[in-house]
This record gives sequence, structure tokens and C-alpha cells, in this order.
Amino acid sequence: MPRSPSRRTSRKRPVARASSPAGEITRLLALFESAFEGPSWHGPSVREALKGVTASQAAARPIAHAHTIGELVLHMATWKRAVANRIAGRPYSPSAAENFPEFRARDWTRARSTLRREHRALRAVLSRLGTARLSRPAVPGGSAVYLQAHGVVHHDLWHAGQIMTLRRALETAKSGRR
Repeated sequence: MPRSPSRRTSRKRPVARASSPAGEITRLLALFESAFEGPSWHGPSVREALKGVTASQAAARPIAHAHTIGELVLHMATWKRAVANRIAGRPYSPSAAENFPEFRARDWTRARSTLRREHRALRAVLSRLGTARLSRPAVPGGSAVYLQAHGVVHHDLWHAGQIMTLRRALETAKSGRR
């Protein structure tokens, strides 16, 4: 008996044939959106990891010397902006202050908005790419556009996992368990 589709797999994703000239761009965009919006096969997407996080949770540091959820959100936004600039041919390397900006609970709404805005901006840049551009350096002397684009997908997934770890640490601290 065939399984009924679960909620996680019921959302439609673009499908591209390998022989399609735009197939690689379509697959890249599907991965980009899956990592950020979901559903993802591995676990929660960035959006799913952030769902229900409060401002105080975003500012909490449940693991000593680790970044907060809010700092990670601003960091992801910074690197989406960096990759968008690079793919557009503008060299950009964030400063240390830009890489992990200071975060306070009162910044939570703005931080989430910034992440969504930078995600949309990078998606627009990626959607305008031609397949020939994928193999060329994003900027002179830099890595290929393909690596930059896939790198931002990996970056989102890495930080979604970190956010889930921080959420678990917050829950453990709240319940008094170890």
C-alpha cells in the first residue's frame, strides 16, 4: 500500500531534468529554498528552526562562548549579502563586526526581517544566473559562482543545526535537566 504524503513532503518543489539547460539553476534554487524554507530531508530548515523563538531566547547564551541565535541570524544575513554581492561581481568580505554583529533582544524583529530580506535578494540574484556563469569565478581570483551558491545552502543548514542545538540547551536549562 503506498504511503500517503506527509505534511513535510506535500509542498511542491521545482523539478528539473538533467538535460534541461536551466536544470542546474532550477535545482540550485530548489536546494536554496529547501534549506531556508523547508521541507528538507535532513531535518528543520532555517525557518523551521527559528519558528517560535522569542526575543529573549534569541539573545540568550545557553552554551558558554557560543553565539546566540540572534547573532547567528545576523551572521547568516551578512553572508547571504556577501554572496549576492560576489555573484553580482562586487568583491565583498565582511568585517569582523559585520560577520557576527552585536545582538540584543530588542533587535529580534529587525534581525529576522534582515535575514528574510537578504535571502530574497540573493534568490533574485541566483534566479538571474545563466548556467555558463556557474563555472566562472564570482569575482576575479575568487571561487566559482557554483561553489558560492552551494556554500550558502550549506551555511544555512549548518546554522539551522546550531540553532536547534541552542534551542535544546535552552529547554534543558529551563527544565533543570542536564
